Amino acid sequence: MTLRLSATLLLRAGARLGEGPRWDDRLQRLLWVDILAGMVHRLDPQSGRDERWSLGQEVGAALPTSDGDTLLLACRRGLHRFRPADGALELVTELEPAQPDNRCNDAAIDPHGRCWVGTMAMDVRPDAGALYRYQAGTTVRMLDGLGCSNGLAWNAVGTRLFFIDSLTRRIDVFAYDVASGTLGERRPLVAFPAADGLPDGLAIDSADRLWVGMWDGGCLRCCDPDTGEELARVAVPAARVTAACLGGGDGRSLFITTAQDGQGDGGDLYQARLPESWPGRAPATARFAWH
Repeated sequence: MTLRLSATLLLRAGARLGEGPRWDDRLQRLLWVDILAGMVHRLDPQSGRDERWSLGQEVGAALPTSDGDTLLLACRRGLHRFRPADGALELVTELEPAQPDNRCNDAAIDPHGRCWVGTMAMDVRPDAGALYRYQAGTTVRMLDGLGCSNGLAWNAVGTRLFFIDSLTRRIDVFAYDVASGTLGERRPLVAFPAADGLPDGLAIDSADRLWVGMWDGGCLRCCDPDTGEELARVAVPAARVTAACLGGGDGRSLFITTAQDGQGDGGDLYQARLPESWPGRAPATARFAWH
């Protein structure tokens, strides 16, 4: 039986394109971004205080790092090192300089501390994007011909990478070699019909269950990592649900980002609570390893 939950308003943010929620377990704060407004946010869910930094360019993701003082940002032209204490922003690696109409979209950290970041065309043209792996000054193009490179998540032991290109309406799974950061066999795990909306951001809990935001679907869906079966659904009072992550003091809070729908609605943050009987909770925060 599918678990049914409902999300409640956490922060009236009015973001144009809220995305990329990441729980920082050291600070007990929620990182998230407004991609089109070029804003990085850091929210204290207990007090409701939402710090924010304006970058002057699109930002697809803000990722915690191993030093604790900086963030790794996936900005329009590439990856940047950002220091919230003084707002210093430094380019780490430029991506696709010959494609000025592309931008970085979602990004995530694998179990070995590498950054994986996808790109897409600003007009979401099919086949214009790619997926990259970055570590220690080296950038490797891992996948080509992507429409909207989006959700990325690894299972706890690092043997599988779950990936969403939203235009395919699927969650795919790759065999993954965590030691080398290489991809193996790819297969479709879940295919979503058009009536369900587009799969967007992806998170994974400590039981390896997948949580996917449904753009124009008004919900967050949880899928079995082996069969793709729907295990839970969270109703969200916004049509364009973009992504979620697990966090909070006990790891059982779902933090959910949304985008505006063109009519001025959406763009707020929501929260739902997993019951004590649920087997998964927040995994340890994945951090980018500076070298």
